Amino acid sequence: MSGKAIEELSQPKTPEILTISFSINKLDSVNQIGAFSNYGKLKEREDAFFQAKEGDLKISFLNLLGQVCFEKIIPNPLLKQVEYSENDTSGILVSKTIEMEESEFFVRIQWVECIEQMQLDRLEGGNWKTLRRLGFTKPNIQ
Repeated sequence: MSGKAIEELSQPKTPEILTISFSINKLDSVNQIGAFSNYGKLKEREDAFFQAKEGDLKISFLNLLGQVCFEKIIPNPLLKQVEYSENDTSGILVSKTIEMEESEFFVRIQWVECIEQMQLDRLEGGNWKTLRRLGFTKPNIQ
């Protein structure tokens, strides 16, 4: 055996996808239902032109000091778009938006180490109103 030290090659960290589910009601009570993590990389969609509308939510992922790691806009989860046939013979679909009393929704993000807290805000009157701030611990890989 030679006297040369064996150099360990560091493996790049495997990316993880975090999925968090929430419930919300018309009184703006928001609760985290669950969370799980899996190995993988999210395929990013082009959200650059997405503008938040009245009633939409914003979830901010924060470090312990309250600094934003990143944010994501969630279309109002209390509004559901439904399509139905106006009558049995026409074959024409009618679209309607229904306001729900309560709803469940989920957020899927690429995990980053700085996430220690989450804050959920609702857009009201052109301003973001904080609904809830929660501490967060990353779940184990499933």
